[in-house]
Amino acid sequence: MEATGRPPEDDDAVPIFGTWRAIYAAVVACALAVMGLIALFSAWPY
Repeated sequence: MEATGRPPEDDDAVPIFGTWRAIYAAVVACALAVMGLIALFSAWPY
């Protein structure tokens, strides 16, 4: 460990998406898609 007491940063590549920013964007897109589908299907009469 470093003198600051923090563990060293993990610089390994992120699997599948390549970057953490792409993973965050995919999570946000998935959440928006789920909310949109819930709104769409809940508006249908049964």
